Amino acid sequence: MFHLGGQMLKFKILICSLIIIFSCSICPAQVLNPEQEAQILRVEFNRLGSSGDPFERENILKQIISKYPNTDGAQLAYWNLADLYLNAFDEEKLNDAINILETFLKNYPDSEWRLNFELRLFEMYDNKNTRKAQLKQKILNEKYLPAMLKAQLN
Repeated sequence: MFHLGGQMLKFKILICSLIIIFSCSICPAQVLNPEQEAQILRVEFNRLGSSGDPFERENILKQIISKYPNTDGAQLAYWNLADLYLNAFDEEKLNDAINILETFLKNYPDSEWRLNFELRLFEMYDNKNTRKAQLKQKILNEKYLPAMLKAQLN
């Protein structure tokens, strides 16, 4: 009787295993939305940290921007890429940072981050640059700009 019970247990295990294998083979793989896929790359970027290879970090951010442009992750990647150019590379990347910020403003004119990007660009341009004057006027016309910041710009 004990031997029969052992056979029955093996049979139950076999049946359960087959059910698991069969159910996994007919279930579609989990499909991630673009925001989730961008987040996976973002985790990799964060894993590298500020001491990681700046070229590898740059590559990850560019992937997020190019593969998932309509995500919040892409907008954040623009900011992080400009930051990377300003802090992790030599001064020669200053123009790249400016180009990234300007591209963001062109691609996301209605973004909630727009003012932050404009302010950062304003700080980067020298006083002789006509774009700085344009940004200053646009920023000063911002409806929700704190009065203290407006005073500093004037």
